[in-house]
Amino acid sequence: MATTLPSLHSLLITTFLLSLASLFTPSLSSTDSFVYGGCSQIKYPPNSPYESNLDSLLTSLVNSATYNSYDKFTVMGLSQQDVIYGLYQCRADLSMPDCATCIARSSVELDQICGVCWIMRF
Repeated sequence: MATTLPSLHSLLITTFLLSLASLFTPSLSSTDSFVYGGCSQIKYPPNSPYESNLDSLLTSLVNSATYNSYDKFTVMGLSQQDVIYGLYQCRADLSMPDCATCIARSSVELDQICGVCWIMRF
């Protein structure tokens, strides 16, 4: 089975999934409740530049959520196919520790939900 590098479409889906963290309701439900997941069928080869960039992006998102309720990142690659965009936004009524926890859990759940070809290294 041949593997192909993800398109901008799959990058947007990944970004969308991470941004769903803002939909968790801290007052009436658990902050670790999952709301929705949408996954691309496109995979990428292990140990590729894209995988390295994805690890870098997710690490940046998780680290930033400790200090900011919103942030965005672009990780440049050697080719346009390796460029990754990501963002998150937590609701205004979510505390910073809960925001950081939510973003960290969301990034880990990507693998469980979508079965993508990478391992988180935090």
